[in-house]
Amino acid sequence: GEIINFIEVDADKICQMAFEFPPVARLPIQLVFSMAFLFYYFKYYLFAAIGTASVLMIGNYFLAKCLAKNESLMLKRKDNRMNLIIEVINNIKIIKLNSWVKYFMEKINTERNRELKYVKRTLLINTVQLFLNFA
Repeated sequence: GEIINFIEVDADKICQMAFEFPPVARLPIQLVFSMAFLFYYFKYYLFAAIGTASVLMIGNYFLAKCLAKNESLMLKRKDNRMNLIIEVINNIKIIKLNSWVKYFMEKINTERNRELKYVKRTLLINTVQLFLNFA
């Protein structure tokens, strides 16, 4: 289960990096030109916009930290569930022989529900982050 988590997280980070790198490379040039144009048109009102953007960035930073913590907790729950499933698969004959199927199904569903709680939190945090990014 732990190896699967590592592969999944690494693949996800590589995929995200492929989409996030090109905008990061042109960011300094965009910032310089956009600040110059904004100051030309809006004069000192630009500083209010910069303050608002700064507040949003700080909020986004804390949300990202919360998201990282939540993701690690979600992966621990996923690892617990995967270990339980592997244990069930390895001992399926004994489980069927002793009629423990219902017990283990409940145990797996309990772990799955615990994992889903963190998945829902992750999606909620992502939604709030998207709202702040596009607000």
